[in-house]
Amino acid sequence: MKRNYLVLTLIFAACFFAQAFSQSAPKIKKSEFLNIDAGKKEAWKAVKIGNKHYKQGGVGHYRIAAANYLMALDYNEMYAPLLFRCGVSELMSGFDYLALRHLTDAYDFSSSVAPDCQYWLGVSKQHLNMFEDARRDLDECSSMFDKKTAKILRNSVALRLTQCDLGIMLKDVPDLAVVQWVDGEVNNEMPQLAPVFSNLDSSLYFGSKVLEGNVSKKIGKDGDPNSDIFFAKAQNGKFVDLKNPQKKLNKSCSDYPVNMNLNGLRMFVLKKEKKIFQFYRKSENSKFLSAGKIMKKVVSLSFSKDSSMILFCTDKGNGQGGFDIWYAKKMRSKGGKYGKPQNLGEVVNSQYNEVWATFGSNDTVIYFASDGQLSVGGFDILKTSYKNGKWNKPVNLGLGINSGTDENFFQLSPGESRIGYYCSKQQGGKGDYDIYKVLLLNEAIVQLPPIVPFILAADLAKEPIMKLEEPEIIRTMRLTVVKGKVTDYDGLKNLYAQITITDNATNKVMQQIMTDSETGDYTVMLESGKNYAMTVSSDGYLFHSENFDIPQTTSYQEIKKDIKLLPMDPGSKVVLNNVFFDTGKSDLREESFGELQRLAEVFRLYPNLVIEVSGHTDNQGNRQYNIQLSQKRAEAVREHLLLLGVKENQVVAKGYGPDQPRDSNATAEGRQNNRRVEAKILSN
Repeated sequence: MKRNYLVLTLIFAACFFAQAFSQSAPKIKKSEFLNIDAGKKEAWKAVKIGNKHYKQGGVGHYRIAAANYLMALDYNEMYAPLLFRCGVSELMSGFDYLALRHLTDAYDFSSSVAPDCQYWLGVSKQHLNMFEDARRDLDECSSMFDKKTAKILRNSVALRLTQCDLGIMLKDVPDLAVVQWVDGEVNNEMPQLAPVFSNLDSSLYFGSKVLEGNVSKKIGKDGDPNSDIFFAKAQNGKFVDLKNPQKKLNKSCSDYPVNMNLNGLRMFVLKKEKKIFQFYRKSENSKFLSAGKIMKKVVSLSFSKDSSMILFCTDKGNGQGGFDIWYAKKMRSKGGKYGKPQNLGEVVNSQYNEVWATFGSNDTVIYFASDGQLSVGGFDILKTSYKNGKWNKPVNLGLGINSGTDENFFQLSPGESRIGYYCSKQQGGKGDYDIYKVLLLNEAIVQLPPIVPFILAADLAKEPIMKLEEPEIIRTMRLTVVKGKVTDYDGLKNLYAQITITDNATNKVMQQIMTDSETGDYTVMLESGKNYAMTVSSDGYLFHSENFDIPQTTSYQEIKKDIKLLPMDPGSKVVLNNVFFDTGKSDLREESFGELQRLAEVFRLYPNLVIEVSGHTDNQGNRQYNIQLSQKRAEAVREHLLLLGVKENQVVAKGYGPDQPRDSNATAEGRQNNRRVEAKILSN
């Protein structure tokens, strides 16, 4: 398809064809309203207002046109030209069910009302995922085109037929994601754009085209106000206390966020739909301060985990056509500055538009929106993976997240591997783009080799090991948010560390994230009703283990947990918080096996390692019995490590009973902390 189908605004409202036909659409004759006894002046006035906005085009203008045509239909509900214009206006402003009804009536009353009437009827069905019916209308409509219509719509019909075929196929394919409409004060009848979650204040930041409180007070060419950045705080599963930060973030132009770093202190903002600025703050209560412009002529921005690579989308440069995904890498030869931008290539980019590209939970997955042949209609969310030294052909994430209309602006929440937000025009919202929460069902967990400075993980020679999670249904989640910082033991160095969350009951890895490469900050979200192991590891340091046992009834809570890692030196030790025994027994419970597997992996990385596994109890009961019990538990851990391939001379078992408490025995919590198994490095 030619560039005349390109994105016209950053909202990517695909209204070119409606604008192209605004001049040749069937005229609404004043004589059709002369015989109306009551309200003819009001009806004809509404028609004239509708015609004015219909001719201008743009989402906002079509919304106004539709409202006025509906008023006129109250006086003449069987007039095909009026029904046609009303239907097209509703279709372009997101009211697909109404559009289907009015376009069907227009076609039934007069199939020749407009040469493209059946085309728009097919598009309305496509928007509603009625792919078989849409395909039939789109296939038949070509025979009714005159030469002018055929020339303009030929390519569009061919593309939509391909999209409908894909939609029909995807109905029988398992979805890779499901979505949930965001409740609270966020969504309204106006477009909401580009949601990003902030871990600092547990708020959702996004662009909105509501006029109330808007800084610029201006109406754009599309008939809608310019976009301002708003934010709302998470509370009991809803986003409430909606606020506009005013001139702290917004100017007299369209503004919306494109990226938020892990700790929520840095946000990148798109202004005037073509320039990206960096904003930063020192704390939750501090103001956003602008650090200036960092990129221009782009519409999105995403960083790899170690910031060695950036993704952005632009329609400039020698691309494949339309908006393309580009990337740039940090270069040692340039002092760590980013090198010359390169196109991601024709396997991923197409002659259509690829926009809003963001990295997944690792640097070998990219999510983006495309309106081409891999879409089922409008923009869809796609995914491409880096494997065998190249980016592979993208896949559609399925009808759990995509529909026959537009979906866009997807990105994972900072620090998350499966949970994110995006915008969709699908039916069920309040109108136009609404914000939805996304749960990825088959997100690939990639275990990467050690990170080399300034080299993208995907560039490393060793191919990642892929493991897919089982699908699960989305529901209203009770979440525990764990956030903090990973440093060395002295707290002087922020560490780039891997955090792995494992379900102890199944030994299944639930999440795998990296801390912020600059600050060491991390955030993980744990669903209630599970017992989790959290393992923190960084090259050259002894791993750290935490346990979170979260009952099913636990509502939203936040836990602050700063982690200090010890070097792989003699004397360093770690508490194995995910090794479990029944009361008074020394038999390992199955939930312990994952923790010991992780400990065994340390021996593979450090083949000369020798450790002491020590058992400890509280001071309750007979001291000698406690020493014997702790010895048996230490030996049970040692025996399991030997089964996992650790050599006999690398593990010593020792039971200390109550003699080495790490907490007070005066409280139940202190006694619980004293009942533990530790691993201490003897030599390395």
